[in-house]
Amino acid sequence: MRRRRTFMALLTVMSMLVLVGPLAPTSVAVTASATYTASTRVARTPTHTLKYAVTVTRSGTFSRLVLPLPATASKSNRHRIEGNIRGARLESVRGGFVVRAATPYSVAAGTRLWVTISGLTMPQAGSYAVTITAYASNGTIMARGSTPTVPFSAPVPCPSAWPTTYVRTENARVGTASWRLPTYSNGAASDTSAKCGDTVTFRVTSAGTQLAVSAYRMGYYGGVGARGVWYSRTAIRGFTQPAPLMIQTDSSGRTINMPTARNWQATFSIRIDGSFAPGFYLIKVTDLSGRGSFMPLIVRDDVGSHDKLVLHSVATWQAYNQFGGASAYTTPVRSTRVSYDRPHLRNQGSGDFLGLEYGLVFWGEKQGFDFNYAADTDLHSRPYLNDRANTLVLMPHTEYWSVAMRRAVDSDVASGKKLASFGANQIYWRINPKPSPLTGTDREYEIFRTGDTSRFRDSPDPHPEQSLLGAMFGCMHMDGSGTPNNTWLWQGVGKSTIPHLAQGEVDHVQDEFPKPDGLEVLTTMTLDTCGRADDPRADIVAVDHGNGGRVFNASTFSWVCMLHGHCPWPEWAPTATAQQQIGQATMNVFSWLDDGSQLQSLAEPEDGSSLNDFREQRIGTLRPTSGMPPLQPPPGEPN
Repeated sequence: MRRRRTFMALLTVMSMLVLVGPLAPTSVAVTASATYTASTRVARTPTHTLKYAVTVTRSGTFSRLVLPLPATASKSNRHRIEGNIRGARLESVRGGFVVRAATPYSVAAGTRLWVTISGLTMPQAGSYAVTITAYASNGTIMARGSTPTVPFSAPVPCPSAWPTTYVRTENARVGTASWRLPTYSNGAASDTSAKCGDTVTFRVTSAGTQLAVSAYRMGYYGGVGARGVWYSRTAIRGFTQPAPLMIQTDSSGRTINMPTARNWQATFSIRIDGSFAPGFYLIKVTDLSGRGSFMPLIVRDDVGSHDKLVLHSVATWQAYNQFGGASAYTTPVRSTRVSYDRPHLRNQGSGDFLGLEYGLVFWGEKQGFDFNYAADTDLHSRPYLNDRANTLVLMPHTEYWSVAMRRAVDSDVASGKKLASFGANQIYWRINPKPSPLTGTDREYEIFRTGDTSRFRDSPDPHPEQSLLGAMFGCMHMDGSGTPNNTWLWQGVGKSTIPHLAQGEVDHVQDEFPKPDGLEVLTTMTLDTCGRADDPRADIVAVDHGNGGRVFNASTFSWVCMLHGHCPWPEWAPTATAQQQIGQATMNVFSWLDDGSQLQSLAEPEDGSSLNDFREQRIGTLRPTSGMPPLQPPPGEPN
């Protein structure tokens, strides 16, 4: 018995030694204030950031943090970390990460340790907690805490189709003026346009390691111009990307001098769900100092039918983009192949949207038009969009087109569809779309300016743009005024001269090329200067192609920017009177395109009334009327 008692006492002592020995603290519960947050809470969105934090409750020589992922979350990209752990090194382990200090160091109780990890796919819809543990170099637990649960929501379902009233519904919602960007850096998107259900990846270069991201849908919104649709809930990990590549030759050995950021890593992604109504979006990315960039994104309705399809000129934006050191215009190094995989340098990263195109979006949504939106390059890859619209709308400078794009529009007009070209120098250069090894189909294009990438008016297959548009590019870097006359375009419009209506680049009817049947010159504007020695002019025209197909060509860059009163250069600045004149003329254009019987060239009326009388039955009606400028000329304005 004595031996048995002695043996049992020895076991008890040994057990106590195990409990109080060097590893004992690892089995002692240590509570701590622990949290984690997610940069987006839309379930299953890839390439995002989680931030972990824990408060140390036991002083010691800190060694490492153990950070599990929320259940069903996954690692989707190269991971980057930031935090306040000295010389932090990230180790990927099953179920999460270990963050180690380069050299263990003393940490006092009450210290808050934190780290962000990027390149993660968020978990499935649901609420998730994690347990964060801080270890000392001897294995002692310095902090352990379970975080509050973080909810991740399922994406908003995509509608079967967006209703034809969605623009009016959208613009009745509260907008914000905070979309504006004070300073500029760089960023790029994986897609030019997307539909509901797509995920768009963004690649940003930034010296700032904590980025805020917001997505704004551009429109009228009571005059503030945009509505915030999506934002990052916590900081997204920013980092400096490598210098862009300069691809000097293609696979055939031809010199192309193509700058591209295809070597950049993904920074974050956005799930385009049912909260993103069709429209033009600016994705705003800023660091802690407010410095940042816009990245443009167009959201399409690929299923619904809408009255008008607005086509943004994304191919032309990239032709003029000098990011990476070259464009299709720079010398002595000129790009003969162009990449979409790079940021825009113009207009704070928006391409030419803010300079030339925003006016039509702002003004058209104020009227409540039923718009769908797409890139002009969608004419090449998604011509089915045209089938679901009555009128195609070209922005002021859509110069670069593939043969397939041109063929699609020619076919549409021949079959009875309408085309409104609110610009000049349209459909000028042929391009050959090519795939990108980073982002896929049609994300690069060739523009050698010879052979099958020459002008549409040139050999080997001359197909002058005038045959579709009624006029074509003739002058640039000039100025001219327009005076409304008695054609249907100007009905209900005051007849005072509109300064700077011919600006930037202009079209005119060129006698040396065939003219389409049904051509009507609505207004001719004399130019102050022109690059041509002959008759310097711009011609605003319309063409009735028969079978219901009609085309309006504004033949000037400045038409659209005058609609909302803000043009890209001070010398273009429209007067308030010019703004309302162009507004009413634009309504007349859409009225003529929609139903030509409502508009007639105005002859001297038999009843003796003035030619300037407002005739509701003959002209397009500005809508909604509340808040719009008067339709009649202001008192005292010369007729």
